[in-house]
Amino acid sequence: TSTLFFPDATFLNEPDESNPAHQNVDAFLGTCGLTSDELQQHTQQFPEMAPLQTYDFSKNQTYGELEPQTPSHSFVVCSDTQLGISSKNREWETELEYSRRAIRMINAMDPPPRFVCVCGDLIDMEYTFEERKGYKDGFGSKEECDAVQDRQNEDFQEVWSHLREDVAICCL
Repeated sequence: TSTLFFPDATFLNEPDESNPAHQNVDAFLGTCGLTSDELQQHTQQFPEMAPLQTYDFSKNQTYGELEPQTPSHSFVVCSDTQLGISSKNREWETELEYSRRAIRMINAMDPPPRFVCVCGDLIDMEYTFEERKGYKDGFGSKEECDAVQDRQNEDFQEVWSHLREDVAICCL
C-alpha cells in the first residue's frame, strides 16, 4: 500500500508556529514519494516528519511511502481533496494542484497500483453550510451554492480523469 500525505487547509492558512512541522510546508510536501533511505535522510533533517514512515514489526523493516509492503497487491488511498476549502469556495486551484501532484506520482508508480480510492470530502461546497451561516460568505442562495458545487464536481472529474487508464478509481 502507499499513502500520499498532503496538508489540510488549516495547516496552510493558520500555521501553528509552535509546531516545527508547520514552519515548512515544502518540507511537509517534500516527503511524498520518498523511499525508505530518502525518508531516513529527510527525517534526520526534519525530525518532526518521522511519523510519515511505516514500520513492519513482523519483518523488522521500515518502508517509505511509495514502497510496496506486499508483493500481492498495491493500492493508493487519498482523502480530503475538498476542492475549495482553502479559499471558502472562491477558487479551488490549490486543491486541484494537490490532486494533480498525487496523480503524477500514482501514474509514475511501477508497477502501477491496482486501484486508487479517493475518500471524501471530495469537494467543499455544500449549501446547507452556507445556509446555516446566513449566506454571509458571499453566496446569496442555494442555487448559487449548487452552481459552485457543480463546477467543483466537474473539475474534480476532469483532473482525476488523467489517472492512467489501467488503474481503477473508486471515490467514496
